[in-house]
Amino acid sequence: MGKKMLDIYEAIKQEGGIRAQMRLAMLTGLASPQAAKADDSPEMLKKFAAAYKEITSKDCPVAFIGGIR
Repeated sequence: MGKKMLDIYEAIKQEGGIRAQMRLAMLTGLASPQAAKADDSPEMLKKFAAAYKEITSKDCPVAFIGGIR
């Protein structure tokens, strides 16, 4: 289950609302329902973190595997 990816979806919603969530889905290729079913792989978490930063110009607040933020 993609708990951390869903946490990133919630964090980005707080930052920029539904538009930011839609942009996150576009940049990652994974909508929130799909993220809920997917594994929190290091590759996907890096992709989500990079998309978060591109959208908000802030570091992703969700810490994940390997200490990567």
